[in-house]
Amino acid sequence: MSLSLRGLLIAFPIVAFIIGGMAFFTYRSTIAEFRADAASELVVSNDAVADKLGQDLSLVAQTQRKAATLMAQRLRAEETTPFGTVFTQAANGAYHSRAQLWDGTELPGSMMLRGFGGFVAPRLSSERRETVMAAFDTLKAMSSGLPSDMESLYFFSPSNDLLIYAPTREDQLGFYRQAPADFDFQDAEFSTITSPRENPEGEMRCTSLQQPIYDTTGRNWTTGCMLPFRVDGKHLGAWGISIPLGNLTQRLQAPLNGATTVIASSDGKLIHHSALAKGTVRGLAANIDLSASSDPMLRGLVPYLKRKTEQPVEYSRTLGAYVAAQRLEAPDWIVFTILPEEALGDRAWAIAQRVILVALPGALLIGLILTVVFHRTIAKRISRLAVRTNRIAEIGDPKGVESQGDEIHQLERAFDKMEDRLEQARSRESRSFDALVDAAKNYAMILFDRDGVLVRSNEGAVSLFGQGAIEHLAPEFIAAESGLHDGRRRSEMRMRERVLDDGTSAWLEETFIPLVDETGETFGAAYIAHDLTSLRNSQREAENSLLYLEMAQSSAHAGHFALDPTTMVVTISPWLRDRLGLQEATLHLSAIPALIEEECREAAMADIAQAIKRASDFSFETIAVGADGKSFPALLRGTTVFADGVDGGEPELIGYYGILQDISEQKASAQALVSAFEEAKAEARARSEILAVISHEIRTPISGILGLIDQIRRERSDAERTRALTLIEESSSVLLETLDATLNRSRNEQDRLEEEEIKFVPAALVERVAGLFRPLARRKGLSINLELGSHEAAIGKPGRIQQIMANFVSNAVKFTSAGRITLACTGPEGDGAIWTFSVTDTGGGISPERMKAIFEPFSGSAPDTLGRSSGSGLGLSITRQLATDLGGTVEAEAAAAGGTRMIFKVPLAPAAPETEREAARGTIRVDLRQASLAVRAEAIAEGCGFAIADPEEPAADVMLSDDHEALASTASALRILVSEKEPQAARKGFIRMAPDELATRLAAILGDYGDD
Repeated sequence: MSLSLRGLLIAFPIVAFIIGGMAFFTYRSTIAEFRADAASELVVSNDAVADKLGQDLSLVAQTQRKAATLMAQRLRAEETTPFGTVFTQAANGAYHSRAQLWDGTELPGSMMLRGFGGFVAPRLSSERRETVMAAFDTLKAMSSGLPSDMESLYFFSPSNDLLIYAPTREDQLGFYRQAPADFDFQDAEFSTITSPRENPEGEMRCTSLQQPIYDTTGRNWTTGCMLPFRVDGKHLGAWGISIPLGNLTQRLQAPLNGATTVIASSDGKLIHHSALAKGTVRGLAANIDLSASSDPMLRGLVPYLKRKTEQPVEYSRTLGAYVAAQRLEAPDWIVFTILPEEALGDRAWAIAQRVILVALPGALLIGLILTVVFHRTIAKRISRLAVRTNRIAEIGDPKGVESQGDEIHQLERAFDKMEDRLEQARSRESRSFDALVDAAKNYAMILFDRDGVLVRSNEGAVSLFGQGAIEHLAPEFIAAESGLHDGRRRSEMRMRERVLDDGTSAWLEETFIPLVDETGETFGAAYIAHDLTSLRNSQREAENSLLYLEMAQSSAHAGHFALDPTTMVVTISPWLRDRLGLQEATLHLSAIPALIEEECREAAMADIAQAIKRASDFSFETIAVGADGKSFPALLRGTTVFADGVDGGEPELIGYYGILQDISEQKASAQALVSAFEEAKAEARARSEILAVISHEIRTPISGILGLIDQIRRERSDAERTRALTLIEESSSVLLETLDATLNRSRNEQDRLEEEEIKFVPAALVERVAGLFRPLARRKGLSINLELGSHEAAIGKPGRIQQIMANFVSNAVKFTSAGRITLACTGPEGDGAIWTFSVTDTGGGISPERMKAIFEPFSGSAPDTLGRSSGSGLGLSITRQLATDLGGTVEAEAAAAGGTRMIFKVPLAPAAPETEREAARGTIRVDLRQASLAVRAEAIAEGCGFAIADPEEPAADVMLSDDHEALASTASALRILVSEKEPQAARKGFIRMAPDELATRLAAILGDYGDD
């Protein structure tokens, strides 16, 4: 049997099977697609109906709320439309609206309204009259703004009063305009749903489908929404809007093909049915109550009314349909869209039938075409191919190839012959390849089988490793690389150092190649090694040289760079990249200005550009910006690199090689040397001046002392000797004061910045200074007064401030013979921080000439206006220096009542409110012989939160004294001894400090004690 006939017999059954399968799967897939699409379309259609209905009902609710608001306002208004203008009384006692209010004819009072009708029941009370006219005024106000698609707006009361605005009604509201006196609608559904009994919350509610009262034909169906109107809890009526069934149907979107839209209330009343909207009156009336409906589909919707649907669409086995449901919030309506299952099946089967009808003739045609194509493209070619392969296989074979069987069998026998020929050719190629591999002397090539057994190695491998070492390579490599049996292995290359059999080391570039057959199985591996020892040694020497260069540059805080003047590309070293915060090793010259401070950029780039233009070296200092964003001085040097000129011409500039060095330390060292030199010069000059003045100041008292001593030797009178000794004592005191002032000035220059800022009360500080000098003032017959303007706490250096005030008071006591001395303290004004301290005396005053230089050193050497010595002036010089260090100023002026006023102004930061912990740190007693030192200690203690103990207090928490015997006898918890050296009978439990350590150590000791 030929191949063409076989192909024909195979093609027809296959095509028939494919066509049948296509029809079946088309039907199944179409059904599935229709279900999925129908479900989504059902939800979309149902949501559209619900959204539209929700919008209409929202507009209804908004209009009713607006009417209720306007009516409430009209009820509170003093004037309303007269009742007689609108209504006339009939013979039966009822009231009907005038005909002009429907026609639009103008009434008395220039009132004109069209489309209005009303009925008022007999026995009208004043309260009903007010309610009816407030409703009429509301309708009149809203008539011009009522939406066009809203048929009517009406108000009805529990007393059967009814006012309605419906200008488009075909019946012209004739029923209501002529209703009998016994017209009663209180039992109608639209009235009962608004009563307080049925609707205590006063919410908007809507009726089911109803036939209007005025309809005598039975063809009109409508639903209405009502909003109760209540004032102060009293039910006065309700506002309503009717929605005719025809209007509702027109505004809602039509359902899907084969689907039905149903709207029902939660109590099972039909609102809308898309299939019955245009049906008979009897059809609607029979289906108003869903539970009693004759339609099985409507009865099947009853279970959905009370339960909450979890999915937007679901399949109902009872109905045999897909149901989409959505519940409205107000009123409590549910919108359904129902699509029966058979509608989907009919559509899918229709499509499947079309597929079968179209595919069947096509299948027959395809079968014939495939047979022809198979014959021409496959069968005939295979036949010709069999003839050709037979000819090729017969070459060199005297027996030839058997021609029996079909074309496929002939091809198999021919291929067997050709495989034998290929095997012979492979053998010859293998021998040729072996010869070529052995010729590669610089490479070691080794073959292993899949178990790591050596198959072959070339002469280069034997020369490099030796025959014994070659056999150990495969197990070593295969074990390290997880074996050759892993089919996921890929070719791998690595560089490693090997120790050869002769003990030498060699750097080899090793390549491991898994050998894979045509099925993907690994049958062996090839190992190739290239000896790169000499290249590796050269590379290592270059790396070491570069490392040494980097280390040298890093030690010198410098980095190198190379500049290509042709491309303007700068290549920088790693140290330079790190210092400047750069990521790349190369950058363009135009990026350099961003690495230089703005004021130096233009000059630096101009120097580089000028050097490139002249092809010369450059070297200059600039300010660079580091990786941390901080500036640093840098030295930039560039050296030209030239290439030989062409044909002996001028050398050509090919680049710059240079360094950038961070010279911050050099600059700082140079500046430190200059500053130290200037300070040394100033100190030497000051010492020279002080020594010169001191020598002058000391000469006078010493000369007087020597004269008095000589006088004592010659005098024999006790009175004269006593007088001389008194003068000697006074002169010695002056000399001692001069030396003390000089010593204090020197100490102040050394430790004036050591004292820490602490919290203290300036007013208390002034009181302590006054208490310190009151005994001395009393001996001279002077009084010390206080003027304290503020008792607030501040942050500062109370010891320095007290030193300034003590100097002022000491001078005032010294140079005031009678009267008083006033110490004042004034806090800052407003938001300022300047405190003002002053000392005013009633002494003889200071001359204007001396007032100008009173704070200069040794300005007080001359006698005052009374011929008295005024001191060396060092004390006031120290005072000015202290004030300057504190950021303040001192000045002197003549007092208004005579004498001198010394003023000290200093900025002090306000102190935070004192906490309970700070106020309860404890008490301290200070017992020091040196008064100024005691005052400073008390100021520091108060700043640390300690209260100064009274002398009568038996035992303070902390005792500070320069008498170790007194400390030993106290019961204080913390005892501090102020002494230059350790006493011989030192006892345990003392903390000793030198007097000059008081300012720095006392605050820390008291702080630690207070925290504990």
